[in-house]
Amino acid sequence: MEVGFPAYALAPLLRAEFGEKLRLVQLVRHPVKVAASLVTHGWYCEGAREDIAQAVAPTPADPGVTLKAYAPRWPAMAPFEKSLFYWYEVHRYGKEVESASPPGRFARFRLEDLTTAPEARDALRRFLDLPDRPGWTAAEARRDDRFRAKTDEVIDPAAITRHPEILALAEELGYAPQDIDAAEFAARYVRSPLERLRAGLGQARRRMGLR
Repeated sequence: MEVGFPAYALAPLLRAEFGEKLRLVQLVRHPVKVAASLVTHGWYCEGAREDIAQAVAPTPADPGVTLKAYAPRWPAMAPFEKSLFYWYEVHRYGKEVESASPPGRFARFRLEDLTTAPEARDALRRFLDLPDRPGWTAAEARRDDRFRAKTDEVIDPAAITRHPEILALAEELGYAPQDIDAAEFAARYVRSPLERLRAGLGQARRRMGLR
């Protein structure tokens, strides 16, 4: 059963219900790319959707967060840095769930490995005790990215180096955040001046009732 986002908080309840029969898999992803993706969808940005702000976007003032010391500087932090905070809190919670799981009943996989390395997919299959299927490999060639977006916000990938706790967890999970290609990163997540102009013209045409 894939419970998806943001149901990770169910882990203790599922463990209480199913005990040692339960196997949990934590799927992790590069912190800089996760944070950038969140910004493209308006997380922690001015005018952010209230359902996100209230339900799934933690702040240093919320119960249970680890980086409570971020509270004094929180108002001055950029949306990208706040999204890095989110990445840290969720992934650190995964380690907490791991420590509370019986031996052999918790596994962690990097998304990047599952999409590029057959041995990683096979390890996931074996952990879940699933039969091998041709579809595992065939799915790698199919791109399904219906929620791809870009932002006008300034995103500095190097900002993660100003947050030692977040950087340390990223490196512990096997990531080298400083190795991001800045040009490639910007092309993926940030709208260019031409894209902003086109978007502005599109909005103007819609306001005027033009197609």
